[in-house]
Amino acid sequence: MIISTLFGKDIVHARHHVTQWRHIRRAYKLNKHGYRADCLKNRKELNIVSIGCSNTFGLSIEDDKKIFPSIFCKKLSKKTNKTVANWNLGAPGKSNDYVTRMVLSAEKILKPDLFLIMFTASSRREHFDINGEMIDLFPNWRNGNPPFKKWNVYEGLEELINPNSDALNIYMNYKFIEMILEKHNIPWLFSSSGLGLSYAEADFMLNVIDNDKFIGDWIYSDMADDDKHPGEKSHQEISNLFFDKFKEEILGKHPSFL
Repeated sequence: MIISTLFGKDIVHARHHVTQWRHIRRAYKLNKHGYRADCLKNRKELNIVSIGCSNTFGLSIEDDKKIFPSIFCKKLSKKTNKTVANWNLGAPGKSNDYVTRMVLSAEKILKPDLFLIMFTASSRREHFDINGEMIDLFPNWRNGNPPFKKWNVYEGLEELINPNSDALNIYMNYKFIEMILEKHNIPWLFSSSGLGLSYAEADFMLNVIDNDKFIGDWIYSDMADDDKHPGEKSHQEISNLFFDKFKEEILGKHPSFL
């Protein structure tokens, strides 16, 4: 099946997700699959997958140890006295479509013990053309210089983006993730950056999300050097929120964390 192929190969052949950004490839330490993460083939006693956009990736923060997936895994290792694999699948410019697609891939291939999900701007989209080539569409795409032959695709997709469609997109992505992870009994926690689940067109989300898993929107208390992404203090704070919710709702209750 085409869908199975797309999802199944995503973890194994994921280098393009991050390394297509050449300046990122030079500036950050990436594993052989192109992620700012531990080796995906080396399982440890506990294995944690984080998925999101550039904020989860930790763009503009040079020290891998100061971004929230790393901080969380260190806290978890200390609390449980177990080795922890930090599988951060965050990638710059990605959408909630990407987050959902990677959840399905990671659940099937990596089989983690816990997911940390960071939803992103609801106006972003993924599109696969007839040849399976992926196109990322986000609000400022006109500044991204897409290939000339793809301009008509970008313009066509842009027509599909509006507040109502955005609200439907975040709802469907959330419910799909919820369905997959509950089916396989994998614990997960989530937040949102660049979205805000209480924004006008999606305030209905507050009535459908599982508050036992929602740690609140990521409110930045500082910015990184590029003045566009959360800084080290913000990463520490969101990690604390994730870990507090983890201790409250998962630790000592789920079989993986007894």
